[in-house]
Amino acid sequence: MRMYENNFERDFKLCSFHNVELRLPFAAYPLVEFALNLPLKLKINSKSDMLRKIVLRKTAEKLGLPPKIVNKPKKAIQYATGVDKALKKLAKREKLPLKQYLQKTFQKLAKF
Repeated sequence: MRMYENNFERDFKLCSFHNVELRLPFAAYPLVEFALNLPLKLKINSKSDMLRKIVLRKTAEKLGLPPKIVNKPKKAIQYATGVDKALKKLAKREKLPLKQYLQKTFQKLAKF
């Protein structure tokens, strides 16, 4: 199983458990194919380029988004949304390290 298949399966199970429909517009085949065929220079400037995703940033800029948003550094979603803090808090309530809490929770979800 490829990594993305594993992640999608996990995400679909989690959402299904909570009666939430998972939608993945950025995983649509035509968009993925387009992105994979873009020249590298439209994706990153250099190894030290902390912003990356140049084509998305240029598009956002042309759409009129404020520079504060266009130039915001990339941040993993779990940190940007606060999910990481919430999970740590839940793990602490159960007196478990985060990794064990997540394993325990996922094992419950994987059984349905």
